[in-house]
Amino acid sequence: MSNPIVICQSGGKFTTASDGSLSYVGGDAHAISVSRETKFDDLRSEMADMWKYGADSMTIKYFLPNNMRTLITISSDKDLQRFLDFHGNSVTVDVFVIKNENSTALASVMPSTTGALITTPRKRASKKRLVQQETPLNVTPVAAAPAPAPAFLASAPASENAGRFNTLAAAASEIESVGQLKRVKLWENCITGLHQQFNNVREVRDALRKYSIAQGFTVKFKKNDSMRVSVKCSVDGCPWRIFASRLSTTHLFRIKRLNEIHTCGAGTGTDSHPRASKKVVEVTKIIDTIRHKLMELIYNRKVDSDQWITRLTPSVEDKLQKEILKAQSLQVMFSPSNTFEVQDFLGAVNVVNIDAWDCSCREWQLNGFPCSHAVAVLQHIGRDVYDYCSKFYTTEAYRLTYSESIKPVPTVDKPAPQELSEVQVLPSPLRRISGSPKKRRIRSRGVVKRPLHCSRCKGEGHNKVSCNVAY
Repeated sequence: MSNPIVICQSGGKFTTASDGSLSYVGGDAHAISVSRETKFDDLRSEMADMWKYGADSMTIKYFLPNNMRTLITISSDKDLQRFLDFHGNSVTVDVFVIKNENSTALASVMPSTTGALITTPRKRASKKRLVQQETPLNVTPVAAAPAPAPAFLASAPASENAGRFNTLAAAASEIESVGQLKRVKLWENCITGLHQQFNNVREVRDALRKYSIAQGFTVKFKKNDSMRVSVKCSVDGCPWRIFASRLSTTHLFRIKRLNEIHTCGAGTGTDSHPRASKKVVEVTKIIDTIRHKLMELIYNRKVDSDQWITRLTPSVEDKLQKEILKAQSLQVMFSPSNTFEVQDFLGAVNVVNIDAWDCSCREWQLNGFPCSHAVAVLQHIGRDVYDYCSKFYTTEAYRLTYSESIKPVPTVDKPAPQELSEVQVLPSPLRRISGSPKKRRIRSRGVVKRPLHCSRCKGEGHNKVSCNVAY
């Protein structure tokens, strides 16, 4: 992998296109080469010298490949390595050097795609320095040139707008949800009335789900199969009903009965749609936040595990080394079989079976790696201790666990790339029940069943339990 040529730009401003993408206009540019050995402090000092900025009064940002909407911050050596990972196959990469006093301008006009909040400066820090809550793939964009404030702040004096970073972030979050609100608004027309037709039962269920979200109420399925769908409002006493069934000789479904009256207040108030839309936006933000945190966790663990040189993970390796130290004071009694007795300095004896990975102290079975007694036996007979550790503790298994990343969830605005292949999820293997399978005997035809005989009255057709003869 060759070192990319980094084009450093500063002094210009960001402009937003109709599709939400950003472009940088104006300013000066310098070209430098960045390698894996480059440290962040050295890179920041070199860029500060280019435009005579203070090293602590500027921010370095860049775009991810194929993403011109979100700016990512470089603030440490680990961020710099991630930058090189993302653009390892690029010949040239643009980075933007931005003075911190201009960072609030872009936040006031550009929507935040991640929901990260910008907090007010700390008292002990410089007045130009902003404290941000950042992650490698989730940052709030900043710009280098001032821009007009949002409409709802236009009438406020400049002194009141200063330092209102939380308000600006909230406004950006509201701008982000506009697209989702428009989609939810369209769901109100999923159910148009009686005799409405659908191609299959799946379309009926999907239309009911979207319609209930847009109208702000929940539904309860009374019947839900391949032939008919009957749904009512989940509020007791509410008369809202829909019944749809499949037309004969076709796969089409038609609404045959419909009562659109709500007595629970759903769908009639002017605030039912905003409440439902707000819930959808909140749930979407929570899911997206969880996805970002999982992506960061997987990436960090993958990067950390690539630097391990031990056969086991570092934590398990330390525990095993402690057991090896304890084993030096133990005495192993020779045995011709695979079962050994191990005696400690107090005279206590433990029995170790190396074939069954078993020790009478039970630590080997519980922990998954040899206890001090087992280590003493394995060293006594010249076997490798690591061969008797669970494979799930190995560094190779740890790396394999975090080798795959989480792909973004496809949406209407951002569909899934065509090159992504579907992952086939197989069912878990069935566990076979111990013991021989039960057999169901089938009597051959023509075999006459032996009649019952009573031992009390010597009669036929019944036994002693059902006999009516009294003693």
